[in-house]
Amino acid sequence: MSLVNPIHDQKSKLFGALTSTLTIDDKNKIWEEISGRLSELHGNVRTRDDVMKTWYNILTKHKPRIADKLASARKTGGPADADLDEIEAKISSMKGKEAFEGIESGIDLSLESQCANEETERMLISPVPSEDIEQIKFFQPAPRKRHRLENDELESTKRAILEKEDKKLEILTNIDSKLDRLEKQWTVRLTCFQYVCFSDSDVAKNFHSARTKTEAIITGVLAPMSIEEVLSELQTGIAFSLSTDASNHAELKTFPIIIRYFTSSGVQKKLLDFVHLQDEKSKQVAEMLLDVITKYGLNPEKMIAFCADNAPVNFGGINRAEGDNVFTKLKQIKSKLIPVVVVHHI
Repeated sequence: MSLVNPIHDQKSKLFGALTSTLTIDDKNKIWEEISGRLSELHGNVRTRDDVMKTWYNILTKHKPRIADKLASARKTGGPADADLDEIEAKISSMKGKEAFEGIESGIDLSLESQCANEETERMLISPVPSEDIEQIKFFQPAPRKRHRLENDELESTKRAILEKEDKKLEILTNIDSKLDRLEKQWTVRLTCFQYVCFSDSDVAKNFHSARTKTEAIITGVLAPMSIEEVLSELQTGIAFSLSTDASNHAELKTFPIIIRYFTSSGVQKKLLDFVHLQDEKSKQVAEMLLDVITKYGLNPEKMIAFCADNAPVNFGGINRAEGDNVFTKLKQIKSKLIPVVVVHHI
């Protein structure tokens, strides 16, 4: 009985609907698991071949008996499994009653019925010599043609999925490689910039920085210095225009703010700020531009033009319609504001 129980636990895979979806290797692994459980239970090592041979002997012994009892039940009209003992009932449930139809032993097995359980336990305790695996291959029937086709389609689908995942991984790897190259390029450029600007400095000549230090120098030194230079030129009261163009970055809208003005050196175009918004509604964009003007102490009366693309949110469409757009809201601050459409994309 100790062998029948673990096999009965795996009946859906070995004999049921799932058996056609498993390969021979999969079934062999199941038999190895069963042999491992039996080895732990009885304290002696049982190989897969031993277990399969024992199971074959059990089937050989009980199959005629089960067939006789089922045939007798059909003749008397009683329940099909009423006379089956526990082992026979489990074997019948695993193999299916159809497997025993038409099998008539033609001999009296009443004496064997009395000692069936004892004989089964004896076979389980006594190791069976290992036999050639070719003798028991019929317990692992080859899948039908239809099942082979289904397995081929499944394997084809798996390969297609794996190929897609490989392509995604390749793309991500390329992106990481490009970002790494850009980071190194910026590091080299900053180092060269310091070497050229401070060629007389022994400290600058020997200076090297990676990403963290480079970012700190750009955001903490170079950017504030460049903004300070722009604001010092604008303090003279010269006129300026503001330009912006929305771009998507994940769930945010990014707005670079470009300021354009004229000095004795010619037309100046400088990046003044870089702002993130949750959406691109005209009210939020107009308020953001006014906040930038206030943040840097600029005089809104000196703003003479607003430049953006021709989207309705910016200018109300090609007809410059008054209404819910950025240009109309800015004109409430500066009535003589000039619209400038798509000078360039930022």
